[in-house]
Amino acid sequence: MLARLRRAVAEENGPVGMLNLAVFERMPRPGRPEQRWGYVANVFVLAEHRNGGIGAGLLDAAVAHAREQGFTRLVLNSSERSVSLYERFGFRPSRLLQLDLEE
Repeated sequence: MLARLRRAVAEENGPVGMLNLAVFERMPRPGRPEQRWGYVANVFVLAEHRNGGIGAGLLDAAVAHAREQGFTRLVLNSSERSVSLYERFGFRPSRLLQLDLEE
């Protein structure tokens, strides 16, 4: 599986928000079509610019990119506070497993 990273940055007289999108590509196998999917991470908007649509704009850009590139899905791990934003875009809860490597 290959992974690449894309970024979106929101600016208003300088950067005020960002989003990272890790793009994963499955290795092709005979009889199985290529697949791409994305992991949305590090979505952040400066406190004084929140609740003005910047986060939604960043997410709009990520979803549009994913659709244009034929991704099969987008996934993310959200804080409680941001769940409603992602639900408005159609994200739904799914199961994530985690391995902590530091004690």
